[in-house]
Amino acid sequence: MNHRISLAVLILLLFSVSAFAQFNELDIKIPVFKQITFYAAAVPGEDGYIIPQGIVNNEYYLQSVLLTEQARETFDSGLYDASVAFAEEAIYFAKLSDEYVSEQLIAEAERLLSWANGNNIPAKYPYYYSVSRNYYETSLASFQVDEWDGARTNAIKSIEILANLQSGRTPVVEGGASLPSQYTVRPWITYGDCLWKIAADPGVFGDASRWPELYEANKARMPQPDNPHLILIGFIINIPGENRSGMWDPSIKY
Repeated sequence: MNHRISLAVLILLLFSVSAFAQFNELDIKIPVFKQITFYAAAVPGEDGYIIPQGIVNNEYYLQSVLLTEQARETFDSGLYDASVAFAEEAIYFAKLSDEYVSEQLIAEAERLLSWANGNNIPAKYPYYYSVSRNYYETSLASFQVDEWDGARTNAIKSIEILANLQSGRTPVVEGGASLPSQYTVRPWITYGDCLWKIAADPGVFGDASRWPELYEANKARMPQPDNPHLILIGFIINIPGENRSGMWDPSIKY
């Protein structure tokens, strides 16, 4: 194959690697990963929430950038075989960088999940915990088959949810929350829970007058089936309706 064609093919491969996706042919600087700059607001650090630069500009990434510059310099000098060799090495180190970044982000997601489990987050915020764990597991599955983009993207989503909970902020979840299929009765003295009030919740029916539907769906399990006014703390109310799943979560705006 012609040397110029060979190098052109390698350059196309080079820019298909995630670490180089932000470059164009006239710009060979050493920036941070654009794919994860928004992650700065999600990862705990000493001076607020910052991206660890050792992860973003890791040794593999910096080496791949250097090799790319060498590939272009030798190409411009007519040293085509050397240029192809440098380009091949650049691709190799760029892929190592992708693997390294994915691995570090997955480790951070694992750390935050451990924090969540130790702080009763699954019970306090079941929806957010479930979504963050699903993102983590998807990230891990992608990593195991060398799909670095999927591993990185899903790990970041998991981290953002948990880091927001850790810092007391309400997470933003893509697609929002589905309507719940169940509701756990809370104390009357604190929350005023009764079938009328529960039916009025936007996550249930958003209409207090529909409380009889809750009664009919649950009366067989109630302590006094003929008394719709007696519901006990901790009693799980099944909410009738299609396209519902999970437990009602007080942290979610339905």
